[in-house]
Amino acid sequence: MPIWKLIDLSMRLPEDEAVRELLLPAIGAPTDANVDAILARYGGDPSWALLGYEWGGVPVGCIGLSIGPRGEAVIRHIAVLPARRREGIGASLVRDALRAFGITVLTAETDGSAVGFYRRCGFVTRSLGELYPGVERFSCRLVT
Repeated sequence: MPIWKLIDLSMRLPEDEAVRELLLPAIGAPTDANVDAILARYGGDPSWALLGYEWGGVPVGCIGLSIGPRGEAVIRHIAVLPARRREGIGASLVRDALRAFGITVLTAETDGSAVGFYRRCGFVTRSLGELYPGVERFSCRLVT
C-alpha cells in the first residue's frame, strides 16, 4: 500500500464534484439540500474538518470530523471509493486524523454494516438499539 499524505479536502469545497461524490454514500438520506449544508459546514466551520487522500488528483478516501475541546472529536463521515476498499485506507485515515489533531478520544455512530470496521480500528462498540425502524445503530469509542 502506498504511503498516503493527508490533505485538507475542505479547501476544495464546494467546487470539487469528486469530493461531493466520495462523501455522498457516507451521508444518511442524502438530499441536495442536506449534502449542500454538510459541505458548507466543512468549508466554513473551523470546528469541522474534512481530510482525505488522493490518488492521481482524485480523492479516494475522506474522513469528516467535528473537533471538540480537550482532544475530543467525532467522526461525522468516513468514506472510501468502492474500488479502493479493503486496502487499509479507512484505518489510515483514522490514525492520521488522530495524529493531525492530537485527538485522545474519538467517537462515532454507525450501523451494522460498518461496526466491524470500527472494531478492527480498536474502537469499543455498543449497541444503541434500533434507533430507526429496522436499523440497529452502534456507538463507537476509541481512547488513545
